[in-house]
Amino acid sequence: MSATKYRPDIDGLRAIAVIPVVLFHADFAVFSGGFVGVDIFFVISGYLITSILLREIRDGSYSLARFYERRARRIIPALVFMLAGSLAAGLALLLPLELTELGSSSIATALFSSNFFFYLQSGYFDAAASTKPLLHTWSLAVEEQYYIFFPIALWLGHRWYPKLVVHGIVVCALLSLGLSIVLLDRSQSFTFYMLPTRAWELFAGGIVAAVAWRPRRGCNAIALAGAAMILAAILLYDETMPFPGAAALLPVAGAVAIIFAGEGTATGRVLALAPFRAVGLVSYSLYLWHWPIIVYARFAVGPELAPLEALACVALSLAMAAISWRYVEQPFRRSNSDPAVTRRALGAAFATLVLVCVASAPLLSGLPARLPERAARVAAAEATSSDPLPACFAQAGSSPVIGDCLDAPHGRAKVVLWGDSHALHLFPAVAAAAEAKGLTTHLLARASCMPLIDVTIARGASVDRDCARFNALVLDRVAADPQVRTVILAGRWVRVAFPEGHPEGQSLNPIDGSNGETSAQLLRISLLQVIDRLLATGKHVMLVGDVPEFERPLPSCLARRWWQPAIAPSCGHRPETLPGSSSDMHVAAIAALRPSVTLIRPAEALCPGRECLTLIGGEPVSKDEDHLSEAGAVFVVRSLGVAERL
Repeated sequence: MSATKYRPDIDGLRAIAVIPVVLFHADFAVFSGGFVGVDIFFVISGYLITSILLREIRDGSYSLARFYERRARRIIPALVFMLAGSLAAGLALLLPLELTELGSSSIATALFSSNFFFYLQSGYFDAAASTKPLLHTWSLAVEEQYYIFFPIALWLGHRWYPKLVVHGIVVCALLSLGLSIVLLDRSQSFTFYMLPTRAWELFAGGIVAAVAWRPRRGCNAIALAGAAMILAAILLYDETMPFPGAAALLPVAGAVAIIFAGEGTATGRVLALAPFRAVGLVSYSLYLWHWPIIVYARFAVGPELAPLEALACVALSLAMAAISWRYVEQPFRRSNSDPAVTRRALGAAFATLVLVCVASAPLLSGLPARLPERAARVAAAEATSSDPLPACFAQAGSSPVIGDCLDAPHGRAKVVLWGDSHALHLFPAVAAAAEAKGLTTHLLARASCMPLIDVTIARGASVDRDCARFNALVLDRVAADPQVRTVILAGRWVRVAFPEGHPEGQSLNPIDGSNGETSAQLLRISLLQVIDRLLATGKHVMLVGDVPEFERPLPSCLARRWWQPAIAPSCGHRPETLPGSSSDMHVAAIAALRPSVTLIRPAEALCPGRECLTLIGGEPVSKDEDHLSEAGAVFVVRSLGVAERL
């Protein structure tokens, strides 16, 4: 059998890859692990491209220019068609900051570097993934970066060390897999988006192509086991689990097993059925179109799609995929061995990508004139990943230098603001109030790390073990510093009260591994330990309660209400964060157990009556769902007399 013989079962496998991705993104809960379809695509791509390259190297027809011409014909026309549609929809639906990001991500996509773009953008205040129409193009960037190096390395290896080609691919795959596993806990964003930690999935397909041997028996069992592994990953995985790392082995091994077993198996015959092949043929265009359609639908009808709305998105994605495949992909797929034709095709591809960059450039300004003036002004207040963060605020996975963060002029009393990002958003307002009284304010904060000791904080299956170490170090240093007069404890306490499965929820567990207490009980126990230690060293302790949170980012929500009232969602609050909620009462009860503790309840200022404030002096009170804007923080600090209590 020729290595490049058409295999209808692989088109069927493409369908098995793309359908779960689409349904996962459309919020069909049963496909909670549908994101593994991308990993299956990587395996298929690695197998097919390696098969073609090896055949051409062996029969002497290898041409790097012709390889890139084929890739350009395969990838670029449908990609540009999707980009044009996404940019047009963005002009009608996106706010200035969103349109700026769309323009930037479109340029990054045209340059096949969108994985870098989205990785570098994954800051603490980064917008939700569901608001990025081109987020899915990261996988295309990974593939194209892989194919910059792999064809050349394969040709050189086959020319100089032909007997070691398979060994070399295996070694590279193992190194990449090892890096993916090692870096997962340290930087999940890097591991997810970047080629060095994803290349092993493409290498896995390449190994199948490079190994000519196939077993005479057991192929049915191998293919069936592969299908079971893929199905298990799709149905049992969810987005709370650390991924890719070792977890990606299951779907990757499943795809490898099916391809390795060959098309003659029972599994292969099922995959070769016409419905699977039909979806597989349009899978590339379906992958391209489904995500921007779903994102724009959420902008139009709200972040939660009803089942019928989700089904409509899937149907529209299939329709656009069929149109793209028939009228865009197919006319450009025909290649030619004439070098002059190859050069012209590559030149046209390059010119097209340059045109995309030129067309995207005007969007970088956000074109705010499209909106009413007050809508544009309020929308500009939204937090972005480019907002600067103080040196003493640590992202998850890193910690500030505690000593540097406590430095102060000799003799001046200190106020320490300790907590998570809900300490960060108070910092400028507290610092200004303290400075007026001759005090210096010091921030000691870490993302998603409430100021608790002797507990670990988990978000789904992801456990932040460094948070407890960071807090223990902070407590020791603050308690031992005689210049520290006041310690303000600020955390997003409500996270332990969110329902199970809430994307923002957190759970607490004793650091020694024992169990028996609930997260709410552990919050009380741990927070009282922190308070008692500080009180014992003579510190004045202030405890800041929860901020009333919004269901969606407030600045963009308000701006949409003024710009697109017909489709704008309401800007309601999360009920778990309002005055009188169980979390609000729980924090107040903890403070009441230690009468010398000063309780600061932002809700008292922000919710003076039956309705909570959304604007202060024309400015939104929050810069996203749960972090106060500068105006909001100043209002809370002044209204509650924080300066007088320092």
